[in-house]
Amino acid sequence: MGTEFLDRGGLYRLNTFSGNYGYFWNANRFVYHEINPVSINVVNLTKTSEEFESILDSNPFLRNSFQRQFIAGVNYTFNYNKLADKFRTHAVFVGVGLDLAGSGLNAVSNIIGSKSGELLGMPYAHYAKADLDLRYYFRFSKEHTLATRFLAGVGKPLGRSVSLPYVKQFFAGGPNSIRAFRIRSLGPGTYRPEVFNQASFFDQAGDIRLEGNLEYRFPIISVLKGAAFFDAGNLWLMNENESLPGGKFTSSWWDELAVGTGIGLRVDIEFFL
Repeated sequence: MGTEFLDRGGLYRLNTFSGNYGYFWNANRFVYHEINPVSINVVNLTKTSEEFESILDSNPFLRNSFQRQFIAGVNYTFNYNKLADKFRTHAVFVGVGLDLAGSGLNAVSNIIGSKSGELLGMPYAHYAKADLDLRYYFRFSKEHTLATRFLAGVGKPLGRSVSLPYVKQFFAGGPNSIRAFRIRSLGPGTYRPEVFNQASFFDQAGDIRLEGNLEYRFPIISVLKGAAFFDAGNLWLMNENESLPGGKFTSSWWDELAVGTGIGLRVDIEFFL
């Protein structure tokens, strides 16, 4: 069980309460499984500023994703990991995640004839979501590595839900994503906010994510390491949103990828990076 408190200064406060019951096991030293047949989240937007309310008023889909919601479902994670073996010339990682919510509650609602899409007066989320994480490392030597990664994800609102909950949506941009762009500032699609500055609310979310990274890692001196990287990717929406023109996923998605490249420095003292 746990709780998360998010305070975005000058915009909003978001409280999330969660509870999970499930199992995890290692089939062998490379294969990991985790299944939670009971996964519950309660998301509550407790405080908003006038500025954020005006943002929500201009984007009904965003307001819907921030509404107070009950999320109940099942999730499963599978990992196949050979990255930990430093002696391997070729190392791979395969990660798969599945997240299904609201189907059971929706079935109960249909049985009792309720069409409100609510549980105990609170709307419940109904969606299906899947993630894929593929990584391949080619080690030229102990200190020189070519690291590649491909991320894909898709989430689809179902039933009466018109959008994924904000806490379940995809984001792109930032130090663990497309590094040339600010955190959570990419997409969806070709959409670009009219106002984009240090003080603006620039969190952009989507239902579909495609992302790839190519990185050459090398030593510089002692614990100081370097990396030359190339990143590409973007987010898209499953359905058209008038407030986010150009955000829907289309057949020309490949022409809408954001690209960034550069050189990074890192300090690696083994027990943290």
